[in-house]
Amino acid sequence: MVKNMNRRTFLKAAGVSISLPFMPSLYSANQESPNIKRMVFIHQCLGYEAGHFFPKQFGSGYKPSPTLTPLMDNRQNFTVFSGLEHGIGGGHYAEHAFLTGVHIDDAKNFEEGNISVDIKAAEHVGFKTRFPSINLALPGGVGRYDRTSWNRTGSSIPMQSDLSSVFNKLFMDDTPAAKVKSSRILQENSSIIDAVLDQSKSFSKRMNKTDKLKLDEFLTSLRETEKNIQIRQRWVMKAKPEVEMLQTVPTDIRKLFPLYYKLIVLALQTDSTRVAALQLPVTNNVYNDLEGVHEGGHLISHHGKDKGRLKQLHTVEKFHMSIFNQFLNQMKEVKTASGSLLENSLVLHGAGMGNGSAHSNKNLPVILAGGGLKHGSHRNMYKSGKTPDRLCNLYLSMLQWFGVEADRFATSTGTVSL
Repeated sequence: MVKNMNRRTFLKAAGVSISLPFMPSLYSANQESPNIKRMVFIHQCLGYEAGHFFPKQFGSGYKPSPTLTPLMDNRQNFTVFSGLEHGIGGGHYAEHAFLTGVHIDDAKNFEEGNISVDIKAAEHVGFKTRFPSINLALPGGVGRYDRTSWNRTGSSIPMQSDLSSVFNKLFMDDTPAAKVKSSRILQENSSIIDAVLDQSKSFSKRMNKTDKLKLDEFLTSLRETEKNIQIRQRWVMKAKPEVEMLQTVPTDIRKLFPLYYKLIVLALQTDSTRVAALQLPVTNNVYNDLEGVHEGGHLISHHGKDKGRLKQLHTVEKFHMSIFNQFLNQMKEVKTASGSLLENSLVLHGAGMGNGSAHSNKNLPVILAGGGLKHGSHRNMYKSGKTPDRLCNLYLSMLQWFGVEADRFATSTGTVSL
């Protein structure tokens, strides 16, 4: 794992970019591999206006669409996909399926329920990092829509919007007393598991073969939980990476929103986590800081082809692409043991809605960046005519790239060549 890093600046007043060089001395000798892989998922809940998002041509020679123009200095670092979807409807109420591919009402029909691809990847990492994943949301969300990440029990993972709180969780050490308390609680949990494991030996002899198999599955899960507790105990006492304390949080979204991306970069760079998800705002008048925008994000996404609202929407969408471009640039600047952070990370940016105005969940806007892959094209994923391919096929390919041994994810029917 990464040792404590020298104190560096994360934020001073209005915000300063992060640019820590790769320093081999920071890596311990027992690090598993210099080829650590990472994944980032960015969810634009309201989608992107298709006419401005999708290029008109396919292949590597496509002309940039208006929405994608801010990304063009990273043209060779990302791929645009047309013709991917989950095959479910429901407008806003199917947005939650963007990273799962499974409508919540159908979760019981799938072996892993409606687990999202980011949490599936986080399970693969486990507690090799202090945090298996971080789940963030830009300010301006609405409770019932703030459901991007899901665990295998069918519960949504809370998306954290308080930048200072997340920063402190990642980089501020607890007091010695708090560490002792956390360690004691984990030890008590481990002792309870030990007691259950011991008691199980006494009654397993009276079970039939079927019940013994069920018990074995349960005990295997318990042993895995106990192992994770032991790993977490070591993390409790281990010092967190040191960075400059967060001083102030700006209110202007042009300065505030990029800080969430910078926090992700720093979390990945320090190996505090290898999986991150970020949810973009659903509604609220958070975009009033942008010139020419005076209505809420939800309202302008439901533009009904009104030219005034479309103009505001396009301004908001280009703003999001501009800060996404900054994020990719920051990822390129950070050097790891085997290339840049971007080369060792897959970054997916997309939406669970293809047309916010029509509440359509078809032809979802999807961008895949990084990972050391060959990029630079607009790929047509329609299998024949207008028959779309499954977005979960792309997710399965991403999981396999990440090292997950799986031949299916949710509604996948195959893989996508990367």
